[in-house]
Amino acid sequence: MVKVHVEKECDCFKKSNYVNGQKYTSKNDALLHANLMKNYMNQNFCKKHIFGLEENENEIIVTVKEREKERIVACGGDIAFKLPPKAD
Repeated sequence: MVKVHVEKECDCFKKSNYVNGQKYTSKNDALLHANLMKNYMNQNFCKKHIFGLEENENEIIVTVKEREKERIVACGGDIAFKLPPKAD
């Protein structure tokens, strides 16, 4: 059995119909479910987090990281544009 585990249940996850810790008979089924879940959460949840995947022998972990905020830069006092987050 392979378990799909969400490392941190954010409020959006708690409000969703997803279940943390579901078990699958094959790793392929677990990976398929975890990828679908990760993609859905990245596209449809509140955008405070970025979801990723890590895998080991018996577990697929859906990772949760804080999304960096966009920086707004003002030019000339009244014009502003958004810059992407700073690279590490």
